[in-house]
Amino acid sequence: MENGFIIGKLTEGESEVIQKIYQRKMALLELLPTLKLSLEQKSVDYLYEKIVNDLLDTNQKMQKWWEDVASEHKWSYGEKDQWSVNFNTKEVMIHSQI
Repeated sequence: MENGFIIGKLTEGESEVIQKIYQRKMALLELLPTLKLSLEQKSVDYLYEKIVNDLLDTNQKMQKWWEDVASEHKWSYGEKDQWSVNFNTKEVMIHSQI
């Protein structure tokens, strides 16, 4: 079962930064299933590798951003906790697996 609670609120600037990172991640994830539609296998392999590497880099940026913001705001969290943000309210939620 998963539970979550609001841990704090982001500033406007913080919200803009994480929203850009999040949108990039979602765009990359949407690209992956479309690769084979009209490309030769060699091109698919090349683009797949580029997208996966970009996705890994984006995930690392997102993780570091969360760690930095949590430290700045003095938010405590567990190793397996997952973060989410409501971009309308800028509220940050922690989701713990129990």
